[in-house]
Amino acid sequence: MNTATAPQWFDADTWQQVTDTQSRYADQQPPAAEAEPEGRIGTASVHEPEAFALTVPGVTNTCGQAAAASIIKCWGKNRHGSDEALMQHLCSKYPPDLFGGGAGTSPWRIIEMLKDHGLRAGSTFIEPWLPGGFMNPANQPAWHAHRHAVEESWINAGYPAIILADSGLVGHSQGWSAHWLVYHRSGGGQASLCNMFGANNRYIKGTLPSSKLHEAWEVRFLPVPLMRFHTILIQP
Repeated sequence: MNTATAPQWFDADTWQQVTDTQSRYADQQPPAAEAEPEGRIGTASVHEPEAFALTVPGVTNTCGQAAAASIIKCWGKNRHGSDEALMQHLCSKYPPDLFGGGAGTSPWRIIEMLKDHGLRAGSTFIEPWLPGGFMNPANQPAWHAHRHAVEESWINAGYPAIILADSGLVGHSQGWSAHWLVYHRSGGGQASLCNMFGANNRYIKGTLPSSKLHEAWEVRFLPVPLMRFHTILIQP
């Protein structure tokens, strides 16, 4: 069980939900499955995630909803008839909730979206992450364990994950903001992503050097410990 003190904007029940979810999923492995042709894994059809650049008028800070939509669609769970209808549903039923939506969407709300569409989801992160970041040797065991679990046991096994990253390091014209995106492949020193930023800060599919993605994943400017390498793991 995670025993960290709840940040001031979380009530006790919400914090308990977050820490319970983390404790259940941090060490969980995805179900064993042999990859089949055309991206089919076991009995669940998963297609490579696509960037989800749709917006909903009047709703801002929707990177969490877009990341959830990419995952829902790639697992064939969009029951709303169109991409537009899916995004509209997510933004209306699960709008951004941090600081009244002004700071985007919490991980537990994204988990709710995924569960509502028949997926199992939970989050994990590195805590404690000590001062000095990657340069602090005391952080290396936790970092390597997290990286191996997420990249090898989940992402490269065919289970795309949603991660929180520093927007300025994943293509946005301005940094110092956090951004949810989909991490779906790792190898050869490259990380394949959906909903990173392209021209005019529009969401695109693309790749980054793994070292840069790892730096972005740290989100070092955020003061909240649970946002270090925060990752939402998903399976059908």
